[in-house]
Amino acid sequence: MGAANITHNPFQTVRKTSLDRLFEALTDETKIVSGTEQLLDLIEGSLDQLETDDTIDAEATDKLVDALMEAMDCLLEGEAAWESLEDAITIYHHAKTQKDFYAIWQSKARELDGSEIRTQKYDHFLQACQMVERGDGEVLVGWLDKKIAEFQTTRAGYLQLSVAEHEVTMESEMCHLMLLTGIDSWLEALTGLKLCIAEKRDIKRCRNAAELGQRALVTVQKFEEEARELESKYFVHYN
Repeated sequence: MGAANITHNPFQTVRKTSLDRLFEALTDETKIVSGTEQLLDLIEGSLDQLETDDTIDAEATDKLVDALMEAMDCLLEGEAAWESLEDAITIYHHAKTQKDFYAIWQSKARELDGSEIRTQKYDHFLQACQMVERGDGEVLVGWLDKKIAEFQTTRAGYLQLSVAEHEVTMESEMCHLMLLTGIDSWLEALTGLKLCIAEKRDIKRCRNAAELGQRALVTVQKFEEEARELESKYFVHYN
């Protein structure tokens, strides 16, 4: 999974899509599909949407396309398609739940105030930005190289972690996206500041990238704290 931009909710829509209309027709008892032809039209519209729509992650999109294609084949052959359609409904609802959960934590990341994202690392970076603006950036090259290497090592190690299928949950997926956003944003900030030493560039972009990375990483930390608090509240541990 790639990094996600926490300042933008990619699942926010202003109108119902073909997918929304299809699954509303399949699950809402007040909606009536007039026949096979209308159902095929809804499926075709959904497949067209999935060709270019990136609001559902790639793995879920592939599974959804397979299920809808199977349903279409059954309908065209005059066979019952409910097994494939039920698979599609399950996949769709899981994807919707995942995106809504992620959107909640995106919002929490945006709402963190300045004091909540302050760390020694972040303060040092802001001080480094001021030094570059004053023309004293040359002394920072070694420090920047060290920090870049640290984040690169962390990223490589994280991506090599083996995760069992049963361990993949919407919570773990959210943390995965937030962590990669945080790491990649920090790498952008550090490499960008290094370039600013050699040539005049907009340091504001570096500050913004560092803030984005900091918000993402702090959000993961806060989620983990909430999870531990819930665990201690509802479970008794015996030695």
